[in-house]
Amino acid sequence: MEKNNLEKMNQGARVVAKVLQVVFWLFIVVGGFLIIGGIVVHFMPDHYFVISDFYKGDLVFEIEGLFKYEFTNELGREVMLKPIILLVIPGLLLSILFYLINLRQLKLILKTVIENRPFDEKNSKSLFIMSMTFIAASFIFEITGTIIFSKIFETIGIVGKGYTFTPDFTMLFTGILLFILSGVFKYGNYLQEEYDETV
Repeated sequence: MEKNNLEKMNQGARVVAKVLQVVFWLFIVVGGFLIIGGIVVHFMPDHYFVISDFYKGDLVFEIEGLFKYEFTNELGREVMLKPIILLVIPGLLLSILFYLINLRQLKLILKTVIENRPFDEKNSKSLFIMSMTFIAASFIFEITGTIIFSKIFETIGIVGKGYTFTPDFTMLFTGILLFILSGVFKYGNYLQEEYDETV
């Protein structure tokens, strides 16, 4: 019975590993297209990215309670999208890098599960790397998001009325849990080694 459950777990791990492999390469392809697109946009003439009659008048609005902006009557009748695009692309590439790092670590963990080594020391290291990326991303993503939004709105002529910053507590909490879990796996690896030496 236990052997059957182990085989089912291994089969499930293989399926998930294959799915993660596909997703991993999809992110690489998307990242490649973004890099190429950024290069192309950089060298294209500016007039291809001009929008006329974008907006005229007054308007005040907020985004998720973090940003408060207002359109002013001083807003021109043309908006240049090129700097906005060149600003958004690095932000997207940063997100893709985050996912690639964590997908890579998940693949390494699944490999040990498939090989019946769930408490391998490498899993503790992988979980630690994932925890650090989540904790760092909880701050970095919010900071870059603030910068990108503020620059975008300034480019199209929107006046910033206020900025607030708070880390992404969901990602921060996930990072802390992964850090604790890495310690659990490290201890599990220690117990496994002790058991193997005893046997």
